[in-house]
Amino acid sequence: MALDLAKEEVFWTRAMTLRLVKFIKSKPTIWNRKHSKYSSIMHRDQIYRQFAFIYGNNKFTGEDVKDQWIRIRTTFVGLMKRLKASKAKGETYNITWYLWDACSFLYKKDPPKGNDRKIKKEQGNASDNVDATCHNVANGLVNAIRGTQNDVCYGDDTKYSNLTRYVAGKLYQMSSYDAARISCKMLDFLNLEMNEVISI
Repeated sequence: MALDLAKEEVFWTRAMTLRLVKFIKSKPTIWNRKHSKYSSIMHRDQIYRQFAFIYGNNKFTGEDVKDQWIRIRTTFVGLMKRLKASKAKGETYNITWYLWDACSFLYKKDPPKGNDRKIKKEQGNASDNVDATCHNVANGLVNAIRGTQNDVCYGDDTKYSNLTRYVAGKLYQMSSYDAARISCKMLDFLNLEMNEVISI
């Protein structure tokens, strides 16, 4: 337990915590109850894992990111309650928490309806390109897999590392919403293509 606390204290610096808040702000799935994917725990967990993958350097997991975000959000909610209570009493409550301004987007629970329309429009436009992008990425994967199957040296795992980097690179170039959709479609497509490769 002490080791976990030491690890957490070292890694969750102010800079990294602020980076997490900015990252979460860019992912309304986590905090906007009106977002279509807000209730999808799987999608939200994917976002936490994405942050861990990008910034973690194997020092923390998506679960660690989720725990840290819950602590941040809980602190913000507690401060909001104190602020509202002090306003009701006619007092002034001075907030000095370094993440207060960065977390202010959480206070705006009801974004303007134009934002909701914009999100839906972006999702609609993205869905038009999902099939084509999925097909291109999957074809690249199938070609990479064919190359590793035809290789005499199966002990060389650098090709598998390259394959993993290829997949991760392509998926992280997309929005998390599109990446989740494409991942599911790619798995279906790869199952069909791999059956053809194996039968050859």
